[in-house]
Amino acid sequence: MKIDALGLRFLGGRGGDLLPVHLGLNQLERLLSHLVLELLRVEVVIGGLVDQLDREGEVGLVDVAFFKGQLEAIEAGLAAAMVAGAPADGERATDLAEEARQHIDRWFYRCSHSMHSGLADMYTADERFKANYEKRGEGLAEYVATAIKANQAWQEA
Repeated sequence: MKIDALGLRFLGGRGGDLLPVHLGLNQLERLLSHLVLELLRVEVVIGGLVDQLDREGEVGLVDVAFFKGQLEAIEAGLAAAMVAGAPADGERATDLAEEARQHIDRWFYRCSHSMHSGLADMYTADERFKANYEKRGEGLAEYVATAIKANQAWQEA
């Protein structure tokens, strides 16, 4: 049995599949929404979904450019902060972590600070997410995760 970032219990299935157990309707709905939207985020990070939505006319070209530019600025800012030696739990990094949370909240789904901290765990545990950050600099995934968690602590204090 495994406990995920949302606090839901899973049983390991064949081939590494995870099956939810003991879920109420609200928990299942929340879980499915979270999983679907995180899959969309994975696709957006690699550019596929944004391009597809643009082709389908669901997202305007200006929106796509803004989205990509905003994400690039946040990630580049975090990488620059790390390289400059700014502490991951300092103001510069936590401000960027808050921008990242608001970016998710604007483009994908409501993202509380607690949910964002759960995503931070995934950014370091899931090799696909980790690779997205590590391509900008070794240790960036952990730096981002620390900044996100510090931002949550600061926001909720």
